[in-house]
Amino acid sequence: MKKTKRIWGLILAFVMVCGTMFVNAATVHAATKKVRTDQPGLFAYDGKNIYYTATDYSGRGLNKLDPKTKKSTTVVDWKKFNNRTLAELTIKGDYIYFLANTSKDRYGCYYELHRVKKNGSGLKSLKVLTNDFVIAGKNIYYIENKIDKESIGEEGMDAEGYLPTGRIMKMNLDGSGKKVVKKYNTRDHQYTLAVYNGKAIYGDMYGAWNCKTLGGGTAINIDKVAKLGTDRQDVDPLSECDVYVNGYKYYRNDDGSLCRMKNGSEKEEVIVKESKRGKTHRFRVCGDYIIGQGWSGMDYVIFCVKTDGKEYKVLHRWVAAG
Repeated sequence: MKKTKRIWGLILAFVMVCGTMFVNAATVHAATKKVRTDQPGLFAYDGKNIYYTATDYSGRGLNKLDPKTKKSTTVVDWKKFNNRTLAELTIKGDYIYFLANTSKDRYGCYYELHRVKKNGSGLKSLKVLTNDFVIAGKNIYYIENKIDKESIGEEGMDAEGYLPTGRIMKMNLDGSGKKVVKKYNTRDHQYTLAVYNGKAIYGDMYGAWNCKTLGGGTAINIDKVAKLGTDRQDVDPLSECDVYVNGYKYYRNDDGSLCRMKNGSEKEEVIVKESKRGKTHRFRVCGDYIIGQGWSGMDYVIFCVKTDGKEYKVLHRWVAAG
């Protein structure tokens, strides 16, 4: 039984990663100003500052960046979470909503949803275990998880992980008013969430990935969502995503360089060249600037650069684990 749970835990961890990449791949192929989504990712932009979390390997916490001055300050120090990972985030009003690994097990990994004001005050746990959440209107929607004490964690050790409970939930922005939106059988379905035209939608990764609006409504084909566009801009390395912003297509080319191409043109402009500054992993276009994550030699880096390739600066650098 224990071995079965371990295998199931590994499958879920793989599905979590693949699910995030699939949502990215399915929803960023086109963009229009008419359709806006606020998908959680490693980076968020409020029109003035960029907010970002460092990755599993650096653990530098939640940060705020002024892209013009390249000055980065800490909003939430990782020490508040015992030097554990802070993950996906999004912005709603004056608050930042983010996931943090709060497992007390050294090798464990399960995520709890928190919120904090942009100035770093009012840090609060919303008492929710989840790895997948979105904000639509005045509600937070999330896939509810429970702790699995027999999963496999870092370094292959027995550790606290997570399992889905089979419920999609919603709550108010302050964490109150938790309600069940949808129940499902976890053996037959593996759902992930997105936001489309201001509404929360869900899709089944075990099915044809026709999305439905939470609370009812007709099915929305994911291809239709892609064609109509989205602001989803975090790009995973294994996806084939292109980001269309202000008349340009931004993308990673085959060697991992970050590039752009003017709409209607076939001339490629290299923004961050792989041979000089390393491969780009994920990125987000924020006005006239791009924030990205990637590899440079044996190091992981988080960088900021203007959309024309000027003013490149590494914000964080750390040696790759292992």
